[in-house]
Amino acid sequence: MKEARVLPKTSESESLHRRALGLFPGGVNSPVRAFQGVGGTPRVMVSARGAVMRDADGNQLLDYVLGWGPLLLGHAHADVVKAVERQAREGTLYGATTPLEIELADRVQRFYPAAERLRFVSSGTEAAMSALRLARAATKRNVFVKLDGCYHGHADPFLIRAGSGLATLGTPDSPGVPESTASDVRVGTFNDLASIQTHFDREGDSIAAVIVEPVVGNHGVIPPAADFLPGLRALCDRHGSILIFDEVMCGFRAARGGAAELYGVKPDLVALGKVIGGGLPAAAFGGRKELMKLVAPEGPVYQAGTYSGNPIAMAAGNAALQVLEADPGIFRRAEARTGLLAAGLREILQRRKLAGTVNSVGSMWTIFFGVGRVASMAAVRTADKGRYARFFHGMLERGIYLPPSAFESAFLSDAHTDDDIDRTLEAADEAMEGLVPPSVPQRDAHRGSDLDHAPGRAIPPRVPGGPRKAFVPRRLPHSGDMRRGDRAADRALRLRRGDHLPGHPRSPDRHGRPDRVRSGPAPGPSDPKSRGRSAAQVGGRRRGHAPHQEGDPGRARASTGTGAGDRLRRRSVHDGGLSHRRWRLARSRPHAQFPRPRSGGIRATLRDPLERDRRLPARADRGRGRRRHALRYPGRLAPSPRVRAHSCGRRRPRDPRASEGDPFDLLRARPFGGPARGAPPHHGGRGRARLPRIAGARAGDSRKLAGRPGKPGSGRAPGTGRGDRGPGRGDPARERRPPRLHLQPGPRHLPGHAGREREAPGRHGEALPVAGRRRRVSRSSAQITAALLAKYDRPGPRYTSYPTAIEFHEGFTPERYLEKLDEAARAAQEPLSLYVHLPFCRERCTFCGCNVIITQKAGVADAYLDDLEREIDLVGARLGKRTRVVQYHWGGGTPTYLTLDQIRRVWRATAARFTFEPNAEIAIEVDPRVTTRDQADLLRELGFNRISMGVQDFDPDVQEAVNRRQTFEQTRDLHLYLRELKIESINFDFIYGLPHQTPTTFRKTIELALDLRPDRVACYSYAFVPWIKAHQKAIHLEDLPPREVKLELFGIAHELFVGAGYQQIGMDHFALATDSLAVAARDRTLFRNFMGYTTHPASDTVGFGLSAIGDLGGAFSQNTKKLNRYRDALDQGRPPIERGFERSRDDEIRRGVIQSLMCNFHLDIPAVERAHGIDFAAYFADSLRALDEGPAANGFVVRTPSAIEVTEPGRLFVRNVCMEFDAYLKGREGEKPIFSRTV
Repeated sequence: MKEARVLPKTSESESLHRRALGLFPGGVNSPVRAFQGVGGTPRVMVSARGAVMRDADGNQLLDYVLGWGPLLLGHAHADVVKAVERQAREGTLYGATTPLEIELADRVQRFYPAAERLRFVSSGTEAAMSALRLARAATKRNVFVKLDGCYHGHADPFLIRAGSGLATLGTPDSPGVPESTASDVRVGTFNDLASIQTHFDREGDSIAAVIVEPVVGNHGVIPPAADFLPGLRALCDRHGSILIFDEVMCGFRAARGGAAELYGVKPDLVALGKVIGGGLPAAAFGGRKELMKLVAPEGPVYQAGTYSGNPIAMAAGNAALQVLEADPGIFRRAEARTGLLAAGLREILQRRKLAGTVNSVGSMWTIFFGVGRVASMAAVRTADKGRYARFFHGMLERGIYLPPSAFESAFLSDAHTDDDIDRTLEAADEAMEGLVPPSVPQRDAHRGSDLDHAPGRAIPPRVPGGPRKAFVPRRLPHSGDMRRGDRAADRALRLRRGDHLPGHPRSPDRHGRPDRVRSGPAPGPSDPKSRGRSAAQVGGRRRGHAPHQEGDPGRARASTGTGAGDRLRRRSVHDGGLSHRRWRLARSRPHAQFPRPRSGGIRATLRDPLERDRRLPARADRGRGRRRHALRYPGRLAPSPRVRAHSCGRRRPRDPRASEGDPFDLLRARPFGGPARGAPPHHGGRGRARLPRIAGARAGDSRKLAGRPGKPGSGRAPGTGRGDRGPGRGDPARERRPPRLHLQPGPRHLPGHAGREREAPGRHGEALPVAGRRRRVSRSSAQITAALLAKYDRPGPRYTSYPTAIEFHEGFTPERYLEKLDEAARAAQEPLSLYVHLPFCRERCTFCGCNVIITQKAGVADAYLDDLEREIDLVGARLGKRTRVVQYHWGGGTPTYLTLDQIRRVWRATAARFTFEPNAEIAIEVDPRVTTRDQADLLRELGFNRISMGVQDFDPDVQEAVNRRQTFEQTRDLHLYLRELKIESINFDFIYGLPHQTPTTFRKTIELALDLRPDRVACYSYAFVPWIKAHQKAIHLEDLPPREVKLELFGIAHELFVGAGYQQIGMDHFALATDSLAVAARDRTLFRNFMGYTTHPASDTVGFGLSAIGDLGGAFSQNTKKLNRYRDALDQGRPPIERGFERSRDDEIRRGVIQSLMCNFHLDIPAVERAHGIDFAAYFADSLRALDEGPAANGFVVRTPSAIEVTEPGRLFVRNVCMEFDAYLKGREGEKPIFSRTV
């Protein structure tokens, strides 16, 4: 028998509260403390230490309120207490500036660089109020936009709520706030950029500022959507408005540098508080220098306060931030434990069958009951407050103190331990035991009761049996919106005869093959064999339970039997994507976007245990009764907002509300030969949305697609018979994309209106895009036609050098290289660029074009480093006093394959011979799968300031196809840790055109990258050259996206990056507008070499290691690619040069032209003429004629007598433009292809 629990005493708290009621309004000095949101008597606290508080009755309470956020270190941290005691003895208030203020301001700026100047105040309300006043003064405007649900203190302008409709004025939320104050306030919706855009469209020139909590905390934790904060930044920039981040709560909580660092968006002004006071009253506002200069006494904007910069508060704040600076791991530990707690609570909710969710960001978290997803105040308002109140008191009785409001954030501190988390989860499990949803019947109710839920809610875990015509109310994900949740569809998914559903991968006799739903006569009551069976037959062998028809419980009861219903995992299944396939489901993947983490590298942040593995045990999802085959859905099938179920048999009238597919897909298809607007429909079948490949659909399964005409997998459209004409033999889609690449093979018939972006009606009838984050493909890609692609998508150089490496020859000898070194040594004051090639990898990526050595033997690397040190000594000795280095790069291979000691060896070998300039760019390429935090710490210690991470694609299917399995979590964790280490620049590398890439999956990859906000991004076109790299033969040509889709992939990347505030650099790079690369591109001073785009050009480059390329004195040189030859050459005391090329005067002229076009999309013709003493028009007459007839005629360049400008569409074909100036290509016409394709 369960032992009765003894309730804690509360008599003393009740007595004190009764006294307080006669002294304070409601007995408290801040409303939320009164327990009005949860009921009961507030506890009166008397002491606290660490993570525990003690109330007046002596009860010990594990605290998750932490003073409403300030106590990141926990209560009464020893260093803070000492600092306060010490300062109290020195004096409590001076009314003058103190050294403590200056010291604390320096510390805050190190955490939050956007605060270029600061003003300390005493509360968050003062900080937000002063920031708004400053913004109004700076812009000379009065109107400002606040967001529904964001709290900025109790100043009058902030106590405004939204009126009805998007465009209404705000109305006061508190008596005493005059209507005149509300008249200058506009209210938008958090995570709804369109609602803010509406105000700017109407009165953008009058809006002084947008003030926002970048992470909502005062109505529970609501993180921003990936495009929301960048969108606010762009709106404010466009209209000259001030963007104010209120980080009073999320500053130092969301991340070390607050939300600004976490999401990579820099505000103009920021309000800070809570943590910066170390538990004492302190806050600040700050921002750009030119704005803060307007604050009195330097400027006219008045702000003052008796307790501003109070010495005791400054002492506490200094002590707290000093601890945080000394131990950056505090942020990681708090975030990890918060993630652990949130994951545990989600697991309990699911196990207890309670509707709810847990949001968390950094060390902030909130549990919401009664809702499946919370991303806006509309969702918050639907949360079950009553259930939270019962949960709150259940936890309080068990010694856990949570916020006494369903709509407040809870917090963790560094004082919370893993044992505290375990204790909290045990208490939560007990407290939730009695919280049975009143709207959900118990298990002894009728078998169809699990579907008695509101339309649009989640599918229940078990689907009971039902009649032959069954409907499953469903929710399909908004395309590209996986992380923001699901959007309810407007109709049900109909299961019909001929539908296919996959069997469980571990079913002993199904092997993951799909079951097929067959219709048959419902067994009559007199049939003795009818007991326990429904009218829908599965697989023709055993009759399972079809989904119950909503609204007909009686019939459901009649048709059900003793066996439990099949279980649906996460989303509804579209049958057209499941036909005749052998499912590779034994290794199912965890999340729809994130593959399962691999071992090694940085550990993934603790997450929901249920998201670590979404597999179903072979029998775990079955109820009692005889063995049956589980219904399995892996969760990556349906990207469209509305996807039609595939019809079989007689065609039914089309539902006018139903979308034919993804409208953005239709838009994208238009430039590539889709039917013209108004064209008659194809008579063989109607247009339908294609569904992307399911996880693990293996290449080579085309033999399984044979079937009868008109059936899924037959290669024909539904409804087509033998007499129907499919695509012609010359159809490029048929040639380039065989049916085996699609789960729904056959032609794609676009409706007549396919050329227009499909839109759904907005709130007031206006058109809104169907996909929230999808706008348009980039103008450059939208203007490219299939004919232009066919003309220009041909093999061509990437021009990392000119002449290209294909022209290198063995006539350039090691002896000639030594002479070039001696020439370079004479220019002792000129800087150098150094490249070190570290070729080792643990496994081969099949897409890779690098020179690598695959080995697991550490001794191979040690021997190589011996030889590398000898080469560095040999070259360094010949260079003599020429030692200044402005660019230093480690490439591979995987440089972080090396151990810590080996990394130090390479660094010491270089540093012994060369000196690095103070502003030198010191870069390394890393693999997040193998790079450890110790390695990251060492790289930072050595001075590496730019780190490039290989990502390629986050989609598991693509990763599987190229043998590079790398989870998003691995990339994210390394990125965040490098941010903590203050690495100046982080770069992500992506590749478009890889096997099985689709626009939908690649969009998700880019959106995930934007969540991390790298400083720079490279988006390379995949170079498929199996005739050069034999291992690329493992990739089948038919698995690669056709040129039209490949162009679309780059268009998606261009659209998303540019829309998020990045600037295109050269043909395939992007950088934040403030990055040095972007600045150089705007100034047309960008440079490019074998190490990529750079702002640190050096006249000479030296390469070390296997296959390394150097550029000395007008000559290229390349080391041997063979390890034994490399060692033999050094054994003989000569450089391991295998080949090279000495440039002529003509080469140098053409090199400069190509370099300028590739880097800056601009050529200054008079500058070329002055530099080389030529008449440009005469010298390049043939090239200019070809340019005019080709790229210029197609709008890719604009040529004037003084300049050549590459247009935006032409940037995609800049390689083709440069090819017109390449003197070597004509001599290679007719030869076997050497280069990758230009597009």
